[in-house]
Amino acid sequence: MNDWSITLPPWYGMHPIVTHFPIALFPTALLFIALSIVWKRFRLAFCIVSMILLTIAAIGSVVAVATGSEARIHTAIPLEADTVMSHHAQMAASFRTFNSLFTIVYAIFILLALVKTKLGEKIFLPASILLLGIGCLLLWQLTVTGHLGGRLVHEFGVHAKIY
Repeated sequence: MNDWSITLPPWYGMHPIVTHFPIALFPTALLFIALSIVWKRFRLAFCIVSMILLTIAAIGSVVAVATGSEARIHTAIPLEADTVMSHHAQMAASFRTFNSLFTIVYAIFILLALVKTKLGEKIFLPASILLLGIGCLLLWQLTVTGHLGGRLVHEFGVHAKIY
């Protein structure tokens, strides 16, 4: 008889799984920020969706860095991959911090701008465009971080132990 039970990998083995949450959710959140700029009728809904996605992406980036740090301890890293690994870890930690700050700033902005006041209406468009620009810079950082992780796996054969 087959054992079809599902077991989760150890904490350090979760890294390949959890890294994909911020990679998928952060750009999707930026898309909804852009939609909130363009489509005024659904602005509130798009802002709420983007806030939810940013929050989950921020939590995902914290978990990704934590599992990545642990995976680094439990994984054999070839000497020639050490520089790429260090750069990947630094970029990931930096993204985690800036993504968390971006999410907090966006939450404050949403509260201030979406309150039905004249000031909220005046600042929404320029502030949204500015935040979208900053988000695109963070997306570039996330892309470089992911690329470095991909190099570790596909170029150097580094794999987190999943069991």
